[in-house]
Amino acid sequence: MTVCLHSQDDVLTLAIGKPAEKDDCERYLAALETVSNRELPFFLLVDVKNELALSQHHRKAQNRWYKANRERMDRLCLAAAIIRLRPTAEAQRAFRSLWRFPLLVTGDRDEAEAFLSLHRQAGPPL
Repeated sequence: MTVCLHSQDDVLTLAIGKPAEKDDCERYLAALETVSNRELPFFLLVDVKNELALSQHHRKAQNRWYKANRERMDRLCLAAAIIRLRPTAEAQRAFRSLWRFPLLVTGDRDEAEAFLSLHRQAGPPL
């Protein structure tokens, strides 16, 4: 399984690995639904080791998910770190335009974990 979501304490980790499998896009969309069904506040770590080749159908479904869950994510996600193969300032801006919670896009797992750790130690916003 190359796309998986797991939870440890208050951290949800969405991992997208290699090698690609034919049902990765469906697993990815299912993982997004699981994230949006969470009822308690959480921190999100997205580790993208393999860019998904989303079809137009999957891209539209992803965009619908972003729009439908924006308020819920802003309320429950306390911070997110996205590890990408080739992080760019453009990706950082794009993700920040979607959400209001603290967010980091990086290529470095240690940096991502340190970012989330800092926000976890700070506790939930008042």
